[in-house]
Amino acid sequence: MSFKWIRVLMLSILFAGCTNDNEQTVREDVVTDETPFVSTLEQRISRTYVKDGKYLRWNKDDRISMFRGSTMNLQYRFDGETGDNSGMFYMVDFSFDTGIALDHHYAVYPYNKDFKISEKGVISLILPSLQNYAENSFGIGSNAMVAITKDLSDTHLNFRNINGCLRLQFYGHDITIKSILLRGYAHEKIAGSAYVYSEYGEIPTLQMAEGATETILLDCGESGVTLSESADEPTTFWIVLPPVVFSKGFTATLTNDKDEELVVSTTQSVTFERNVVRPMAVLELKNFGDSAGKVGVLKEEAPMTDDDTVYVIGGGKIETQKNE
Repeated sequence: MSFKWIRVLMLSILFAGCTNDNEQTVREDVVTDETPFVSTLEQRISRTYVKDGKYLRWNKDDRISMFRGSTMNLQYRFDGETGDNSGMFYMVDFSFDTGIALDHHYAVYPYNKDFKISEKGVISLILPSLQNYAENSFGIGSNAMVAITKDLSDTHLNFRNINGCLRLQFYGHDITIKSILLRGYAHEKIAGSAYVYSEYGEIPTLQMAEGATETILLDCGESGVTLSESADEPTTFWIVLPPVVFSKGFTATLTNDKDEELVVSTTQSVTFERNVVRPMAVLELKNFGDSAGKVGVLKEEAPMTDDDTVYVIGGGKIETQKNE
């Protein structure tokens, strides 16, 4: 056999070996439109001064934005039931569009067609400046979370919270709250455009964009929320916040069903951390619309007892149970 043919044979064997390796890689990494992603939730949401915090659960039909190995934003739907802490997400609408290739799959809760991701995996999203009241929890779609897979063959989404939460506690006689407007005295950015930086196995970090806004409005619905009259069982209002330090304190303007306002505030520095619910002390509300008694003072809550209440991700208490 001539040297020429020996060389051709050797190249053919080498090419065949490379082809088999590539085919092996492709088979391991293929995730199709029909492939479900398995989800789990970060447990648990901590609460300042409390050993035990909140268990999170999914809602039936929850939706997420999925960047499935590319910068294209796909909508996926939760296939489980309300109260599940894990389950499958399936693609909602098939798409023939393409995006720039990524080395991981990324997911964001809740779904938003305007969420984007860069070639380097930086997620651009919008934190809502309008949140809806939910009894004993945060409103649907308020609590953003992100997940990233190990590689393109991995279909496990371990969602992590990117926000913290303020819990206000009020009581009063014959008072119905229609809305609460929150802002920091030092004009801190707390809503709107933001960026999320995430690496597999690491805690995600959030950075507010230059065009972010300074206020969050908690909408309590057309009929409003009537306050408890008991200091021992106050009515709670939850507002989701990005990690932020209100260096000069913050103010909350409450509006009642008569369109009268009452301002409650603190001038102390208050820090809100990722995955932590920070409660303020119980406060009695009165003198709405009376400028002489218009300001109430917010204080951080003293240490509390353990709390094992279960909360669904979209808001609303579903059950109480012992530690799992």
